[in-house]
Parts: sequence; structure tokens; C-alpha cells
Amino acid sequence: MFPSLSKLHIYKCPKLQLPCLPSVKDLTVWECSNEQLKSISNLNGLNQLHLDGCDEVSYFQEGMMNMTSLATLQISDFRRLKELPFDITKLTALSDLSINKCYNLECLPEQGWEDLSSLRHLSIIGCYRLGSLPDGVRHLASLQSLTIGHCPVLEKRCEKGTGEDWHKIAHVPHVEFPRF
Repeated sequence: MFPSLSKLHIYKCPKLQLPCLPSVKDLTVWECSNEQLKSISNLNGLNQLHLDGCDEVSYFQEGMMNMTSLATLQISDFRRLKELPFDITKLTALSDLSINKCYNLECLPEQGWEDLSSLRHLSIIGCYRLGSLPDGVRHLASLQSLTIGHCPVLEKRCEKGTGEDWHKIAHVPHVEFPRF
């Protein structure tokens, strides 16, 4: 099916179940459902995945993040999401991770960060309830940039030299706290 399809955008089709599409490398989904997220996990050839505006989803099911060639993951507007799945740290090809406007996100996985050896860019914006960075962030030797915005508790904990989490990110060459 669709052997040349490499880029796919899906807008407001939460009941759409994705078949196996091995040629798709770039997928953007707006307003998805838990069922649709399950079908996305079958797209093992993805390089980029953008998930946006999924109000119904409060958690990712374990096993969803088994995309070994995924380099870019953007999770935006998951307003009910409280935690990211542990297996997000198994995305060993991941170089760019953005978590935006996940207002109720309380924690990131505590373990496995050392496996994200390709991660170069991490952006956390609008995650008001996120209280700290996991200890494993210290092991992200390839991390070149970290952006934290509109995360009041996390911003305070990551203040240069004085924040409780500063030692976890002191090795990152470019740390930014943008004011929008």
C-alpha cells in the first residue's frame, strides 16, 4: 500500500487506524486517540513523529515507543498527559525531543536516559507541573541544547549555579530559558 508515500499528515481523524506503511518517514497527527496511537507504533520506519492536540490521551501505553529509527519526536498539546512512558528512553536514534504544552505532565521517566546517546536537542515548554529533571539527564553527553520555558518549578530548579537540578544540566553547552 502506497509504496512511495514518505510524508503523511492526519488532521482530526481519531478513528483512523494506520496500516503498516513502511515507506512513511515523517508523520504528523493532530487530535488523535489512544487507538490511533497504538496503530502508529507499528510504523517502525519513522524518522519524524509530531503528535499534536490529543486532549483525550492521558497516558501513552507501554510498547508504543518501539520506533528504532525515530530521530525527531514532538509531543504537543497533550493537556491530560501526566507522564511519558518509560520506553521513550529506548528511542536510541532520537536526536531531537520536544515536549510542549503538556500542562499536567508531572514527571519524565527516571531511568534509561543514558541510552539516548544521540539526543542533541531537548525542549520542554509549557509543562507547568513538571517538578524536576530525572537524574539520568546528566548522562546525555551529546546534548547540545536544552530549552525550558513556561515551566516555573523546573526553571527555578535549573537556575545556573544555584538550582537543585543545575548539576544535571551543567554539561549542556546551550541552556535557554526563553520568555515569550
